[in-house]
Amino acid sequence: MEFRKGQAAMEYLMTYGWAILVIVIVLAALLYLGVFNVRPPEICTFSPGITCKTFYLKAAKVNLTLTNGLQKPITITNATCTQQSDVGAMTWSPAFAPVLAVGVGGDAIVPAVDCRNGVGTPYTAAELPAGAGYSGKVCISYYFTAEGVTMPRIICGTGYFISA
Repeated sequence: MEFRKGQAAMEYLMTYGWAILVIVIVLAALLYLGVFNVRPPEICTFSPGITCKTFYLKAAKVNLTLTNGLQKPITITNATCTQQSDVGAMTWSPAFAPVLAVGVGGDAIVPAVDCRNGVGTPYTAAELPAGAGYSGKVCISYYFTAEGVTMPRIICGTGYFISA
């Protein structure tokens, strides 16, 4: 009688043992294939009035298409992509030549802007290879076209970009 109880227990352990082994193998395969490697989504958000229409990061430079929703035409003179926290101390890319005039509701294609680290040094393409993520501020310097350059303004947004 004891032999049968032992045999039943052994069959129970073997049946569930194989099932657990199959589950472990499937989980290991899914981990290997990267199914559980979830990256945060790419985002680009500005304060109300400016919208990121399209954006991408390539060779450590961010490229943006911005939409003007400020109710007045603007002229964008400069931009920066940085991890520096103090807006007043930010290192800016060279001024745009020519500047980018954007009508109300219009789009501006902001040329490639260097992405900079926390001390203002530009990243190299090797430091942000394809698939690498970059999180930082994107700021533009602009003025309302009708007012001229006497009243420059800065508006910043945040972004998380994955290098192409």
